[in-house]
Amino acid sequence: MKSGRVIEQVRATDRSAPALSQPHLVDADSHEGNRLGVDGTPFFFINGHAISGGVGLVEFKKLIDAALKEAAGPSMTPVPGR
Repeated sequence: MKSGRVIEQVRATDRSAPALSQPHLVDADSHEGNRLGVDGTPFFFINGHAISGGVGLVEFKKLIDAALKEAAGPSMTPVPGR
């Protein structure tokens, strides 16, 4: 099914979706997602690392903590007890 047909179906049931009145924006987002390798939903980028599919809260927190540690680098490692 083409995105235009989907947009028309949604528009018929939900008039509160202003982006659907501009299908070129939807197409642009779709092309950008394809360019970045987005292959489904949910899909997240954490500090440049792609996360595809459902991830549990504990695993998601681990990924965020690892990204924060990576971003901090060795010179910004927190001092224990502070």
